[in-house]
Parts: sequence; structure tokens; C-alpha cells
Amino acid sequence: MGATRYVHKTYESELRELLQVSERRLQRLRHRDGFPAPAHDADGTHWPIPAIRDWIYTTGTGIRAS
Repeated sequence: MGATRYVHKTYESELRELLQVSERRLQRLRHRDGFPAPAHDADGTHWPIPAIRDWIYTTGTGIRAS
């Protein structure tokens, strides 16, 4: 019996919505130290959700005070 592997990934449009940034701003963020490297597959460019979550937690980016 084979193992089930869950892949948790987010694509650019979802990432922009999550961070509430424009395409241009996301491009700038991608060049920052510590921003997770994107992965590429048949579905396109994406980022692992755990890596993005850790980056947000570490930098505080995208977290708005209420």
C-alpha cells in the first residue's frame, strides 16, 4: 500500500491576496533576505505554505494590528 502525501502550496495570486500587496510589491518582497524560494511544477510557480507561514511569523509581514 502506498503512502498519501499532502502538498500544501500557495500560488502568486493567493499569496498577493494573503499579504494584501500588489504584484509589484510582491516582486520586491521576493528579493528580500529570508523570503522563501518558489518551487515550480506542472501547475506553475508556488510557495510551500509552511515556509510562507514561518516567514510571516518571523518578519511580521502581512500582520495588521487590530
